[in-house]
Amino acid sequence: MVVVILVYTVGSPDIYRIRVVRGVDQRFGRLDIVARIMDVLLDDAFKDVDKYLIVYIESIKMAVHIDVDAVDKRFYREVELYNILLRCINSSTTFCSKIEIDFELLLEMLQARYEIAVLSEEGNILFPDCIGVDTVYVVGTEEDPPKDVVARYRKISIGPLSYQADQVVSYLAWIIARGKSRRPDPSLGGLRPLSEATASPNVAGLTSGI
Repeated sequence: MVVVILVYTVGSPDIYRIRVVRGVDQRFGRLDIVARIMDVLLDDAFKDVDKYLIVYIESIKMAVHIDVDAVDKRFYREVELYNILLRCINSSTTFCSKIEIDFELLLEMLQARYEIAVLSEEGNILFPDCIGVDTVYVVGTEEDPPKDVVARYRKISIGPLSYQADQVVSYLAWIIARGKSRRPDPSLGGLRPLSEATASPNVAGLTSGI
């Protein structure tokens, strides 16, 4: 099973000015929320899932792909994960890649390989049976993704209330765990095993290395 979390954040054109922080600086966008999403993905709740994180920063039209499993999760606090994000944006590391791309085009390229599901309060309630095998889950931070861009994709919801993106991803992990425990034998229903994985969505391999 492949889970791709695509986080949409507005960010700031000045994001290149900041290199390392001792605290979370929201002048450059809500990367603190993205850091908390990384923390959730590093948790044991996702340990049996092939997961990838793509952070789309609208202000600089950049997609940053992070191979979460390649990040050393020992003793990372939120501010340390925040600094990892800044390193991925401003330089090259072994576990991330980046590409300048329009958000609409990014979704179209991902759709060629994955199902796209937009997490929204307006969507249908998410149940374990709704979980796809290889899916990109789109979630916003300080603002939702542009409605005209995501209108064509399936919307799913964890309820009518508004939650922070890291809370939504935590709930998604719980739903996935429930779905795996309830999923019938694939040989009986023609379903693919949830453990079956495909290749990484490498952004630059949305070029050949996303």
